Amino acid sequence: MKPTLKIIKNNMVTIFVIIVFIACMFVLAYFKSLYWDNNDKANYGDRTEENFNHPFDEDEIVEIKNNIEKDESVLSTKLTLQGRTIQLIVNVKDDLSVKDAKSKGTEFLKFFTEDELSYYAIQIYFSKEDESKNNFPIIGYKHYNDEKLSWTKDREVTKDESK
Repeated sequence: MKPTLKIIKNNMVTIFVIIVFIACMFVLAYFKSLYWDNNDKANYGDRTEENFNHPFDEDEIVEIKNNIEKDESVLSTKLTLQGRTIQLIVNVKDDLSVKDAKSKGTEFLKFFTEDELSYYAIQIYFSKEDESKNNFPIIGYKHYNDEKLSWTKDREVTKDESK
C-alpha cells in the first residue's frame, strides 16, 4: 500500500473530526454574518449614497456657523451632519424670547443653499444657559419637502415647586 493511503487509513477518525470542525466554522461564520452587526456597514445603509450628489463639506459648516454667530443673541453654535439630517444646536442669551428664537431660526435657513434645503432635513435646537428658563429648549424641524420650520409646542414658564 502506498504510504499516503496508509497514513490516511490509520488516521481516518482524526481526518473526519478535522473536516467536521472546518465545516462547523464555516456554518458559524455564516450565521454570525446573518445575525450580528457588521461594523463595516454604514449606519444608514445605502440611503445616504446620494449625499455625494449634494455635498456638504467642512468649509460650508464653518461658514454657516460663522454667519449664525454674527447674531448678537447667539452665544455658540454646533452644526453636524448625520445621514440626510443637518443638526444645528444654538446656545442663545437668556433674554431671548421664544417668538424671537423662532424668527431667528427661520432667518438661519437663508444660510443654506436651495439644494441643501431641498435634500437635507434641518433640525434647529435653541437652548439657554439659565436652566430656570424652562420654556427652552425649543426645537425647529424642516423636512426637505417642506418650505418652513415646524416648532415644538410652546411651553409656558412654570414655577419650580420643589424649592
